Amino acid sequence: GRKRTLVLTAGLFVIGPLLCAEASSFHMLMLARLLLGLATGATTFVTPLYIAEIADSGRRGAMILGYQIMISLGLLSAFVSDGLFSYFGVWRWMLGIVGFPGLVFMMGVLFLPPSPRWLLAQGRERDARRVLIELRGLPRLVVAERNAIMAQLAARRDGIGSFVNDPNCRRAMWLAVGLQTAQQFSGINAVLYYAPHIIGLAGYGQKVQVWGPVGIGIINLLSTFVALNCVDRIGRRPMLIGGFAVMAVAMAALAVAFGSGTGMAPVPGMRLLMGASMLLFVAAFAFSAGPLAWLLCAEILPLRGREFGMACSTCANWLANMLVSATFLTGLEVLGVDTVLWVYAGLN
Repeated sequence: GRKRTLVLTAGLFVIGPLLCAEASSFHMLMLARLLLGLATGATTFVTPLYIAEIADSGRRGAMILGYQIMISLGLLSAFVSDGLFSYFGVWRWMLGIVGFPGLVFMMGVLFLPPSPRWLLAQGRERDARRVLIELRGLPRLVVAERNAIMAQLAARRDGIGSFVNDPNCRRAMWLAVGLQTAQQFSGINAVLYYAPHIIGLAGYGQKVQVWGPVGIGIINLLSTFVALNCVDRIGRRPMLIGGFAVMAVAMAALAVAFGSGTGMAPVPGMRLLMGASMLLFVAAFAFSAGPLAWLLCAEILPLRGREFGMACSTCANWLANMLVSATFLTGLEVLGVDTVLWVYAGLN
C-alpha cells in the first residue's frame, strides 16, 4: 500500500541521518547514505502516485505541483542549515539534522488516509467508501468515483503486459521516461549539487560560496510558486518549451562567461553575468521542467500501467541524475568548464 510504504521510507529518513551523524568509518557513512538513497527513490515514486489517487481531478495538478514546492522548500532549508553549520565545522550535525524533518514526515504520514484505489483493488469496499467520504464529502461524488475506479480496475492489465502489448501505453511510458531524462539532462543537479564549486570557479570568495546556494534555493522556491499559478492558464507544453529555451540561453551565457578567458579570475562584468545566468537557469527550471515532469507523468500514464510507468520514469530520473553527478566534475577537468556548459545548453 502507498501509506505503509511512505511510513517505511519516513523511518529510513530518521534512521539514515542518525547513522550518518554517528558514522565511525567511511563504509558506515556510505551504508547510511545508501539507506537514504532507498528512501529518496521510493518516496519520489510513491508520493506523486499517491497524490494522483487521492486528489480530485480539479486539484490534482495543483497538489502535484505543491509536492514540487515542498521539494524546493526542503532544498532551501538544507542550504540554509548547511550555511549556518559551516561556521562551526560540525559536519555530523549537517547530516544528522535531516532526521528532524524525517520525524515530522513520519508523524504526518501516520494521519494520511490510505489510497481508495488501492483499497478497492484489495477488495476492501467498506474502507474505500469511508476514505472517499472523508475526501469528497458528497455521496454522489463518492458513488461516481467508486464506480469509475472499479471500472478501471476491471479493465486493468499488468503494467509490463500493457507495455508489451499496448502501443498507446508503451508510447505514454516512453514519453514519461523521456520527460524525466530531459529534466535531469538539463543540467539542473550539476548546478545544484556543485553550486559552491561553480561559484568558486567564477572567482567568488568563500562567503559567497557558502551563501550563494541559499539565493539559488530562494529563486527555485519562488519560481515554483509562479509555475503553480500559471500551469492551468498557460498550459504544460508552452511552459516546457519556454522553460527549456530560457535554460538553453542561460547555460550558453554561462559558457560564454567562462570561455572568455576569465574563468579563474573573472572581470567584474563577467562575474556578474555568471551569477545572473545561474539564477536565470534555476528560475527557468523551477518554472518548467522541475514541476511539470512529475505532473505530466502522473497525467499521461494510463491507469492500467501507472505503477509500472511511474517506476520506470522515476528510475530514469535517478539514473540520469547519477550520470550527471558522476560525470560533471570529471568533465570540467577533461573538457573545461565552458565546453561542459555548452553541452548542457545544447541538450536544453
